[in-house]
Amino acid sequence: MRQYRDGTPFRLACAVCVVVLGAIAPSIVGAQADSGNTPFVGLWKLNPEKSHLRNPAGGLEVYREYENQGNGWMFHTVVTVSARGANFLFAAARYDGRQYPVWDSRLLGLTVSAGRRTPRTVEFDRISAHQFRWTDRTDGQETQGGICTVSQDGRTLTITAKAPGQSRTIEQVFDRVSTPMPALPAARSG
Repeated sequence: MRQYRDGTPFRLACAVCVVVLGAIAPSIVGAQADSGNTPFVGLWKLNPEKSHLRNPAGGLEVYREYENQGNGWMFHTVVTVSARGANFLFAAARYDGRQYPVWDSRLLGLTVSAGRRTPRTVEFDRISAHQFRWTDRTDGQETQGGICTVSQDGRTLTITAKAPGQSRTIEQVFDRVSTPMPALPAARSG
């Protein structure tokens, strides 16, 4: 049987993901799509050459996708693929300064199967049409925050991030892409 490194069976994690997304999606998707999409909407791929990362891993691929679901709701998905494997992160949120749950493929099976809520949240505050502030929290404690900015031509997304108490800022630069996100590699059996 295929498993993740933490021992969570792959099928269980997939089933839990489907259940969670099925549970939250109807309330979000039920709204009609807004006619005015933000410049964030679309698929973005990390450009490591333009980015300033702490420890860039060779072969690292990061994709971000923003999907406008109408009525102020935005689906936010991040997929990271590296030599260590793949991970996804998903949040459905509004840009209103409130905390929204963040689902991570490493925690999903563990939290849902134990009947617990995810310890991770994200908060978005719109600064302008091309910029918003974000704050990540785990168990209520701020872990990271920063600013997301889309260039005026809509072709580049720049994310600056900084952990509380740290002086160094990380800058990730993403290019807008029109090709679909690649399929994730199969989980390793173990």
